[in-house]
Amino acid sequence: MSDSVMDASSQLRFVRARVGLSQREVARRAGTSSATLSRYESGALVPNLGTFNRIVEACLPAGRRWPSLTALAPVVAEARRRQGSTAAWRLVGEVLDDEAGGSPADTAMVVADGPALIGDSATDALVAALAEYLTLQRGLSAPGWSQDPDRVARPWWFVADVAAWIPTSLRESPRSFAKRGIFVTAAGLERR
Repeated sequence: MSDSVMDASSQLRFVRARVGLSQREVARRAGTSSATLSRYESGALVPNLGTFNRIVEACLPAGRRWPSLTALAPVVAEARRRQGSTAAWRLVGEVLDDEAGGSPADTAMVVADGPALIGDSATDALVAALAEYLTLQRGLSAPGWSQDPDRVARPWWFVADVAAWIPTSLRESPRSFAKRGIFVTAAGLERR
């Protein structure tokens, strides 16, 4: 067997186990049979890229715009660079909205794998802050990757981008954000 076959089968097993779904449930969601999924997971059959992606997507929390913080990070960095804080924070709002309808298992899946440092310190800090904040809200342990001391915004990021809001942001920012140099008002985290 080639390494790519082992990688695909291992990845499929890992993703399914991570979310705690049975082969039968994943197969149902992905529109395939349990027997075929079993063959993919054992490496006896190699899925094409479209099938592989369909099976992985079947494991993701339903109805989420952002399946993981790893997917979110580069988009936030680009939004900050091109459009500023407001556009970037709008994406964070989407994650918070997704959380409102999710479960602790969904949250665990969204924060499980930490994105690599992308070089924008504010974004690198943001995903760590979000991971910690979301898991604390669910009573879960923060993932180890989120405690990386390199995930600090330099210079500090005041999300409101308005000098008059700095004192309020300093006072109201949750610890998960403040300790990483990200300051947001309580209203910035409220979802309606």
